[in-house]
Amino acid sequence: MSRLHHHRLWRDRSAAAAAEMALAVPLLLIIMGGSFELGNYFHDEHILAEGLRDAGRFVARQSITNFTSCTGTLASGTTVYDRARLLASKGTLASTAADRLPNWSSVTDSCSPLPAAGCFQLALSCSTTASGQTMSGVYKGVSGGAPVVRLEASLPYRPVIGAYGFSGWGQKLHATEEVAVVGL
Repeated sequence: MSRLHHHRLWRDRSAAAAAEMALAVPLLLIIMGGSFELGNYFHDEHILAEGLRDAGRFVARQSITNFTSCTGTLASGTTVYDRARLLASKGTLASTAADRLPNWSSVTDSCSPLPAAGCFQLALSCSTTASGQTMSGVYKGVSGGAPVVRLEASLPYRPVIGAYGFSGWGQKLHATEEVAVVGL
């Protein structure tokens, strides 16, 4: 080949845009997929927190007589626990409704230690004072003070782009809610 031909080939820019695009598109797709996955993670986390808030409002309006002990957890099989779990997982008291998030079927009843399959727990404590004031009103005469329920849930995160090899690396969705039982 002549020297002129090499010089002309070196100056030819007809496929430069295609080559640049071939280098840039994979990086842009990774950034786009990661942004989509991150948005989905935060959306699922919000749905879990919203479910616990719904369950917390339900528990707060239960009769104080349903909470006889000031320590421990409310066990599965009690009406308050089962209904709170239904509200957190399904958004309704109907057990046949669809779950708000996947993976609720494998959830255990204890969050200590945090299991791989996920958990849902209602922990109970009592408070006799708030901001230095002694409890009165609806709590007057209640032994141990005002029942306070801490709801906690953790679920394994199921990624949207899992079909493309992203496993989520064991990420968990986690939310807590704490409510005082007012018995209204």
